Amino acid sequence: MDTATQDNLKHELYNANPEFRSLVDAHRKYEQRLQELAALQHPTEKELAEEAEIKVKKLSAKDRIFAILEEHEKGN
Repeated sequence: MDTATQDNLKHELYNANPEFRSLVDAHRKYEQRLQELAALQHPTEKELAEEAEIKVKKLSAKDRIFAILEEHEKGN
């Protein structure tokens, strides 16, 4: 699937699939928070733990996003 087709599919799913939309929004939120944490010069242990937890959640969201895309591609 070319990039334009995949982008169109993502846009379509974002508008039509509440789970997909929620995952994409969460992934963006996680990325934003990771950038905030990365900007800290001296993060605390709590902030380091939060960073590790967010990375796991972000990866999980990304995996599910790609699973939905794959399911949709196979179904159509």
